[in-house]
Amino acid sequence: MRAATPVGLCPSAIATLFVSLFTTSCSSPLNPVEPGRPELAAVTAAALTDLGTLGGSHSEALAINARGQVAGFSTTATGERHAFFWDGGAMRDLGVFAGGTFGTPFIALNDAGQVAFTSVVASGERHAVLWDGTTVHDLGTLGGDYSEATAINATGQVVGFSRIVAGDVHAVVWDRGALRDLGLGRALAINRRGQVTGFSVSHAFLWNGTTLMDLGTLGGGTSVGTIINERGQVAGVSSLASGTSHAFFWDGAAMQDLGAVGGDDWPGDPSSWFSGATAINARGRVAGFSAGVLPAQELAFFWDGTTMRSLGTLGGADSHAMAMNDRGQVVGQAALPSSTCYNYEVGCHAFLWNGTTMIDLGSLGSGPSVALAVNRQGQIAGWSSPGDLHLFAPIHAVVWTLGTTSVATALTTGER
Repeated sequence: MRAATPVGLCPSAIATLFVSLFTTSCSSPLNPVEPGRPELAAVTAAALTDLGTLGGSHSEALAINARGQVAGFSTTATGERHAFFWDGGAMRDLGVFAGGTFGTPFIALNDAGQVAFTSVVASGERHAVLWDGTTVHDLGTLGGDYSEATAINATGQVVGFSRIVAGDVHAVVWDRGALRDLGLGRALAINRRGQVTGFSVSHAFLWNGTTLMDLGTLGGGTSVGTIINERGQVAGVSSLASGTSHAFFWDGAAMQDLGAVGGDDWPGDPSSWFSGATAINARGRVAGFSAGVLPAQELAFFWDGTTMRSLGTLGGADSHAMAMNDRGQVVGQAALPSSTCYNYEVGCHAFLWNGTTMIDLGSLGSGPSVALAVNRQGQIAGWSSPGDLHLFAPIHAVVWTLGTTSVATALTTGER
């Protein structure tokens, strides 16, 4: 499934990375992992806030932290793409945004309000940068002409990748001015403890601050660790000996194959279905998407520690899970009746899955919407278009704020 965006940027950087590495067809917003195990809540309302733009017609909110602050990118009046930070008022322009080696936007935000992204710097090169709340700092490279930031943790450590003098790309960690080379590959996620995952050459890895551990594969030749929680549990995607690829969960020993789910009308052998993990929470629950043999065949999934289940759709052909919080609330995009999210169709809306039900979050008008990030409070960031998407259609960054009732209250009042 392709996310409905007219500039060729899928809404989840990690999802598109899966497609780039493991499939033949064609999204980082990573939220801080939040502590605690609060109960799920019954959603009673969802207020939609239009964050506007930096003067252009296009903006997307890619990350939201526990304080409800948002980071993303927007076009300016002159057509440039700039990173932005939003804290309840007007967007703050952070400067030129140039992220996206894979054609995808990586912008990372922590609870301190620090933003890591990739920008054109004074030399004219594209470098990973860190905005500390007042100033954008160039994080440099490993000697080459390019670096990119993919994620940031609560202490301000940034991970990503950089080109070396010889031209190869290496995984890196930027830590208070020091640049650590993790070797050939790319770093994609980091937790509060400074543990990092990504891929080295062709295998997923875990770096614990001193040692790089090869996590292996599910029997095939390649794997990618895309997400990590505070316990050091890793999820991602790995190829199988059969040739397809599945989402995996790693908990310190061996990779666990999470399998794949499909629709009743999906043709072909289920053993050929693809799956990939896009989110993990502090309890080790995993969300992502499963895909069949056709481009429009994708279904969001939730893995509860033992079983993968399909989250279904909003009545249409497909769905895709983008992010999840520690309450187990999953957000993403799903097709409305008689529609699909593939090929940028209008009938594709942001959704919230509250543990039992997929809820349509609506849009700014008659157009599509996508949810890309969710915090512990259930605030959701993404984008929406007020009408049918076309080349010059406006797209605005948005935030959904949920009105909720606790499970205990819902059980006694009958709201759940």
